[in-house]
Amino acid sequence: KAVVSTQSTGLLVIALVLGAVEANRNCWKCIQSDSTEFSKEALKQYNLPTCTNEDAAEFECPNYYDRCFSSNATVTYNGKKVLVTSRGCTDKLNHYNPMGWTCSWLKSTLGKGTLNSCEDKYCEMDLCETDEWFSGASTFTVSTLLVTLIAALAF
Repeated sequence: KAVVSTQSTGLLVIALVLGAVEANRNCWKCIQSDSTEFSKEALKQYNLPTCTNEDAAEFECPNYYDRCFSSNATVTYNGKKVLVTSRGCTDKLNHYNPMGWTCSWLKSTLGKGTLNSCEDKYCEMDLCETDEWFSGASTFTVSTLLVTLIAALAF
């Protein structure tokens, strides 16, 4: 039988609590395209600001969203190639619809356009800057690493 000290158990509980209590994530929430026609017809209904530095809206995401995203897509709309950029909030496990257009959301809501290519990038910091984005869906947070380290030391 493994014996875990009270001190190790206490540290593990503290690490779990610290990992579970996080402030709401602040993300940029915006969408834009390089086509006036696409912007007027497809994007107008979402009433979001454009993603230029002056217009992008700082948004406090609900607490079940744990990261920000930035999607860059190439779409064919009315026979023309259009570049679409979207930023917003999402969760790692995809339990909730993103707040904004991730690639999968864009593909399912595009209507009369065709998605040619798209890349989602993610960030687990508030109001991410260009060099803080990463591709892919799996990341480790400091609290996850801390729990793993404490659990390993306890046994």
